Amino acid sequence: MSVTNSFEVSISDITGTSTTITWTPSTSEDGNTVLYLLTINGVDYPSENAFGYGTTKYITNLERNTDYEVVVTARAQNTYKTKESTAS
Repeated sequence: MSVTNSFEVSISDITGTSTTITWTPSTSEDGNTVLYLLTINGVDYPSENAFGYGTTKYITNLERNTDYEVVVTARAQNTYKTKESTAS
């Protein structure tokens, strides 16, 4: 089964070196748990291929005056089928 719905990513509480990333929950066709992977400027956060639960991440150690692209990938736990949503 795949992830069925699109979801939105938002960025808030921006400081010079940190921010909060949130996204709306996604669902799978069979109702199983959906896991999320956060990628910032092409690098998985907090570590490579670290899919996890939850819809909020507090990000620290950002560099001032730097543009960031955030991609959230939702994955159906049992099938590994995914959908992505992006914010910058």
